[in-house]
Amino acid sequence: MASANNPSVNMPELRGVGLRVTVIAPEVPFPPNHGGKSEVWGRLQGLARIGVPVQLICWSPTHPSADAMRTMQEVCASVVVLRPRMILYGLLERRDPPRVRRLTPVGSRIDALAQNVQEFAPDLLLMESWVAFRCAQELRKRARVPLVYRSQNVEVDYWRAMSSSVRGYSRMRLSANTRRIAAFEREVRLSADLVLDISENDRLRSEVLGQMGNARVLPGTRLPVSLSEPTYHSRDVDVLFAGNLWAPNNVSGLLWFIRDVMPALLRRRPDIRVTFAGARPTSELREAAAQCGIAVIADPEDLQSLRSRARVLVNPQCAYGGLMQKMLDYFAHGAWIVSTTVGAAGLTGRLPSALMLEDEPDGFADAVIRCLERAPHDPLSAARYLNVEFGQERLARSLEEIAVALSIPRLNESSA
Repeated sequence: MASANNPSVNMPELRGVGLRVTVIAPEVPFPPNHGGKSEVWGRLQGLARIGVPVQLICWSPTHPSADAMRTMQEVCASVVVLRPRMILYGLLERRDPPRVRRLTPVGSRIDALAQNVQEFAPDLLLMESWVAFRCAQELRKRARVPLVYRSQNVEVDYWRAMSSSVRGYSRMRLSANTRRIAAFEREVRLSADLVLDISENDRLRSEVLGQMGNARVLPGTRLPVSLSEPTYHSRDVDVLFAGNLWAPNNVSGLLWFIRDVMPALLRRRPDIRVTFAGARPTSELREAAAQCGIAVIADPEDLQSLRSRARVLVNPQCAYGGLMQKMLDYFAHGAWIVSTTVGAAGLTGRLPSALMLEDEPDGFADAVIRCLERAPHDPLSAARYLNVEFGQERLARSLEEIAVALSIPRLNESSA
């Protein structure tokens, strides 16, 4: 893995803006084995690269491995790992969505955490998920610093799409939870000192819903990785999907791929090697994949290495999900990419030639076959795209805008 202080693509050294930031994430971000973790980890690396001291607060039901802790401590000035409260506390919740209560320390635990934050003396709290809001709200009050909410989706739309992707009891449960999330999301956005939407489309949609708050756009952060990967023709996976294998919107897209795209691929390439890799695959997805010869790798430790083995990366997303972090991860690996237009939503700028957009099953299959038959594209073009639209230079500019928006005086002191 390229370290935060030794990126694999040459980029100029960037100064921070004299800020100290406490990042509050709902889970341990390393290893970055799904989109949410990857987004947080990319931003932590980017902040370290531009000289911003970061305190990381995150939750895990078990203690991270020694390797994970060591890697996070190389990037962050301080790492605090909390244990979520028992599931029972979430089930007893009547006001907020259940997971919020599990990530809300009380009593001596919140006292100790607040003391830790005060000793770090951040200029702002960057909350990476709405589920940590009650905890972040209390820390804001005690530390007396601004709270910045990083929104990865318009959550009410995301959860509505999730509920529409399932049936029966699951739909009823998700629909009920969506109503609570809608009210909670509004409170979070209107209470935060600043909201950082992941795309302009999300910012505009929140405005329509009457919950925009003090919002600006901060694209996802993704630093290019080492290009010393297997040569294109020696890669041993023809087609790879890398992302979580449990979320209803991901599962519905993959079932569409299995049902409507895979038969066309098998007719033309009976020996095609297709793999789905990601966290917590559902039994329905496992069974459907096995019937057509798709390999499923559950809970891989290192998605980066898997992506580097693929010749074609696919994102058959059919339901809304905001900016797909997996697409930024895909661009870093020198493979061809075939996606639906929904899967590419939120991408900005001139898209790399490595990306093909197809929404019809036959067109999607044709694009995959064409990619397998072509020579590899120029991987540096995708790396340049990441750097311009989602890299550390963009992050540095955004951080300066955040400091100005929040009237943080240290910005002026550092540039004097």
